[in-house]
Amino acid sequence: LAKREKDDAITAQLSTGRWARPFIAMKAGSSDSLGSSYSEFTKLDDVDKWQGTPEEAANIIRAGMSYLGSPEVHFLRIDEKTRKLFQKDSSTADLEAGNCKSIIVSLIRKDISVSRRGGGDPFSYSHRSVIRERMKKFVTNLGYNCVSVPHPSNSAYGILAGGAELSRIDHSCSPRFGMAIKVFNIYATDLELPEDKPIDAGIFRFCHTCKVCAENCELQGDGMSALSLETEP
Repeated sequence: LAKREKDDAITAQLSTGRWARPFIAMKAGSSDSLGSSYSEFTKLDDVDKWQGTPEEAANIIRAGMSYLGSPEVHFLRIDEKTRKLFQKDSSTADLEAGNCKSIIVSLIRKDISVSRRGGGDPFSYSHRSVIRERMKKFVTNLGYNCVSVPHPSNSAYGILAGGAELSRIDHSCSPRFGMAIKVFNIYATDLELPEDKPIDAGIFRFCHTCKVCAENCELQGDGMSALSLETEP
């Protein structure tokens, strides 16, 4: 009983003041797992929106995404260059309708326990859909629109935003998770966020001379590699 009263007191405290809106958004996001629409527009009035600097917004998004299932999040601005990465589909019109300014690049990890003993790991692809729905609820309950990009060039976004480098196997490689990246979820929003930059962790330069993956990836056992053996892949 004492613990419940303490929990209720903490909940009441979080539900008021400046951090009330992020707390409400977190609860909304964690309660949603299914949906059919790639885009969702906020129903909150301007007066009810969470307000803060782009850096504060980034901290809230990272904390929320960590809780909702993504261990690492990066950000880009929508400009002439990044706009070229969007495919022309239903979400393209939503970018304009939602007055989107920023891109959220959310990393989804592989299930290591499965993939280390087998080839493909389909679990993370289905998991990304669950995270996508949670993220839409989270952002819209902060008071901002959230457009989920259905079929993005996710590696390109991840590399531009500093989440990974490209490797010899043409796969995103992270300084933190290595090749254990399944996909980057991509969202566009009208929430003002800072812009991250590409990284140079030495991964691509290491691939120039390592070549272990290419040397051990024969094509039908005929001695030819399915991967490039060029010094600069």
